Amino acid sequence: VYASGGTNCTTTVSLATCPDAAGYFSGDVGVTGTVYWSSDLILKDNIMDITNASSILGQLMPKTYNYKTQQFPSMHLKGTNDFGLIAEDLEIILPELVRGFKEPEVKDSLGTIIYPQIDYKAINYTALIPILIAGFKEQQQTIDSLINVLNLIQPFIQQNQNTPFQNQNRDRKSTR
Repeated sequence: VYASGGTNCTTTVSLATCPDAAGYFSGDVGVTGTVYWSSDLILKDNIMDITNASSILGQLMPKTYNYKTQQFPSMHLKGTNDFGLIAEDLEIILPELVRGFKEPEVKDSLGTIIYPQIDYKAINYTALIPILIAGFKEQQQTIDSLINVLNLIQPFIQQNQNTPFQNQNRDRKSTR
């Protein structure tokens, strides 16, 4: 499936060969239902926990940017401020999440190329979700461990609040 559209949709059927994907949509895609991704255990092999997620996330460099809409009109890129990652930056850290695509050339009825083919890189943002979950869990373990340490030392702190050293510090603060 190849579809191209801007802000106003019309019903047209385009047939194209898309060797890079089962479908290619130039512009926004609207879905009225829910999109599901295959994830059944029977489909998977070599299953391992994600480790070091916080380190991976720490290397990511989120950006704010604007697409070059005038240079690439056939792609129907978003014209407002956007947020995300740069494919070439992510490719260094998680190459599995970056893939090359081709925006097909567009010809008029005489076969004259109106818009040339555009080769570009795209990101599988959905695949970042498990890494974010693993990073959250790692952070929560750190927080829980710090809470345990605080709970262990809290009685010691309370017991030693009235030591001469503590009173001396309080006296210094009150004279300032």
